[in-house]
Amino acid sequence: MSAFEEDQAMEAEALDSIFMDDFEQISSSPFHYRIKLAPYAPGDGEENHVAIIFQCEIPATYPDIAPAMEVIVEKGLSDEQRQELLTFSAEKAEENLGMAMVYTLCEEIQEWLRNNNEPGLDNSMYASMMRREQDKKKEEIASAEAVEAARPVEELEEEERHRQKILEGTPVSPETFSAWNKTFLEEMEGRNKVSSDEKVKMTGREYFAESDAWVLNEENTMIEKDEEVTETPLAVDQDLFADDDLDDLDDFSEDDDDE
Repeated sequence: MSAFEEDQAMEAEALDSIFMDDFEQISSSPFHYRIKLAPYAPGDGEENHVAIIFQCEIPATYPDIAPAMEVIVEKGLSDEQRQELLTFSAEKAEENLGMAMVYTLCEEIQEWLRNNNEPGLDNSMYASMMRREQDKKKEEIASAEAVEAARPVEELEEEERHRQKILEGTPVSPETFSAWNKTFLEEMEGRNKVSSDEKVKMTGREYFAESDAWVLNEENTMIEKDEEVTETPLAVDQDLFADDDLDDLDDFSEDDDDE
């Protein structure tokens, strides 16, 4: 048995002990196996809306060359997503050449599945619409990140200094406080002047009502306080009284004259 074969056998044994019932070895020469993968393990309290079978066929000189891989959808993923995941797996395999990589690939695939663990991602029209919306959001995020990464370092540093200045505020010294206080007093003086100029003029009645030299008489007419107020004799309407009442009034009048 070559060194490659020994390493491949040890990796297959390790994968069998890790994934247990989710691991299926199809052959050992060459090594060929399938591994069921889902976003979350049973008992994690999370629902798996997607799941796949990751199939690997190990070449004779693995891990110096990548395994032949296939993705079989068990639920939740479209054909487009299946192809996307297969491309993703191939890229990760290239990054890990020279070392046993199948378990690493399984971890990367599970992370991808968690990021795409959405209900209803099948081939229906609604699912297609949802996928297009998600792809659009991903493109917008990637575009914003690219724009941010392309900004000059000096601009980013200046923006950070400005942000820190806002958070920390401006240090106060006697000179800066004096300058601020002078400006503040000038602004307040200007506001008070505008407020005074904008006062509404009083009407004549309001003016006399506020003046101590004028008062309202019984006829609700403004007169000067010092003006002599003449008493008006009380007029009696005799039609309102009976004859006896008039006699009483005459007696009352004579009594007043005697006094």
